[in-house]
Amino acid sequence: MYAASGLQIVTPVINGASLASSCWPQAMIRDRRARRMIFDLDGAIPRPVERFERDGRGTDKLTGIYHNLIRY
Repeated sequence: MYAASGLQIVTPVINGASLASSCWPQAMIRDRRARRMIFDLDGAIPRPVERFERDGRGTDKLTGIYHNLIRY
């Protein structure tokens, strides 16, 4: 699956057939800026989880905030 905002390269088919499928998923978060912030938060959470894995209180809080934002 590729993001619609990116470019994809299609190479010619030399043997056989090329099959393709398209879908347009609907975003759960309508606001583009909010969706980007939630995406960035999701990417940032693993760092403190790796660093402070012995104490999950702070990382649990970050994960909780992430999930609450999605539900909001």
